[in-house]
Amino acid sequence: MDAPDTPAQVTSALLERFIAIVEAGSLNKAALRLGMSQPAMTRSLQVLEQAYGAELLQRGTSGVVLTAFGEVVLRRAKLIQAELRHIANDVNALRNLSIGRVHVGVPIGIGFTSVVLPSVSLRLLTESARLEISYSIGAGRDLIASLRRGDLDFVISDIDDGQYEDDLIQEELFFDRGAVVVRRDHPLARQRSFELGDLTAFPWTVLAESAPLESTLRVALAKAKQPFERSVLRSNSALFVKSTISRGDVIGLVSLDAVRVELDGGGLVEITARAPALNALIPSRALGLIRRREGLPSTAANVLIKELQRECRELRH
Repeated sequence: MDAPDTPAQVTSALLERFIAIVEAGSLNKAALRLGMSQPAMTRSLQVLEQAYGAELLQRGTSGVVLTAFGEVVLRRAKLIQAELRHIANDVNALRNLSIGRVHVGVPIGIGFTSVVLPSVSLRLLTESARLEISYSIGAGRDLIASLRRGDLDFVISDIDDGQYEDDLIQEELFFDRGAVVVRRDHPLARQRSFELGDLTAFPWTVLAESAPLESTLRVALAKAKQPFERSVLRSNSALFVKSTISRGDVIGLVSLDAVRVELDGGGLVEITARAPALNALIPSRALGLIRRREGLPSTAANVLIKELQRECRELRH
C-alpha cells in the first residue's frame, strides 16, 4: 500500500469501528455490536488501512490479530475517543450546569475507598446537577494500562519519581505510613505500645501494601535476636484484613489510611513502639494522582481532582 500525504479521510466513526473489531475479536461480532453489516465493517477497515498505507489487522481462524501498525493506531484511537468524550462532557457541563463524567482507577487495598473517596463523592453528588463518577478497583499495573489506553481519566496510587515513563504525570496528594494495630480487646490495646518481644507473642495479619512494614519489623527482631516464628496471614483486601484483626488476638500490619475509620470509631487501636528509634523506621509512602501528559483533564476530572486535594489537605491537619 502507498501511504497518502495525509489521512484526512480518517473519521472518529472509522476509529470507533476499528476499536470495536479489535475488542470483539472479529469483523462479524463487531458488526453485530454496532448494528452494521459485515461488508460495511470490512469496507471501513479497508478505508482505514488505505488511509494509513499499512495493514492494521491480520485475520486468522481464531479471529483478528493486531499488526505492529494496528497496535499504534489502536493506542492513539483510544486516546482520541477519550478526548472526544471530554469535549462532549465539557460542552454538556456548560449547557446543563452539570459536570459530566469521570472515570478513576484505584488499586486494591488502598484506604481511599473507605474514607476519602466516599466523602468527596457524596459532596459532589449533592452539589452537582448531573454527575457520573466511575471508580474501577483493580491491580495497579492493569489500571495504568487502562489509563494509557484512555479508558481512565486518572489513577490514584503510590507515586515515585522515575516509576513511570514520560507519558504520565504524577501529582502528590498526601503521605501515608505503616501502622501496627490490634482490636480494642487485645492484650496490647490497653498499653497502646509494644516492646519488640511483644510482636513475637501473636500471629500477624498483613495487608499486602504493608510488606515494607513487615520487613522492617522482621529485621529489627532479627537484630534483637528475637526472630518472629509465628503464623502470618496476608491479603490484598483491606476489608478482609481489618475484619480478621477485629475478630482475634492477632497483630495487624496495615497502612494508616486503610484503618482511619476503625481507629476513629475505636474498633481498632494503633500501638506504637516504645523505642523511638524503631518508630522512626516505620515506612511511609506518597499517594497521589497519575494522569496522561497528553490531553487536558475533563471538567469532571478537574472538579474531582480539586475536591480530592481539598480532602487530603484536611487529612494532613
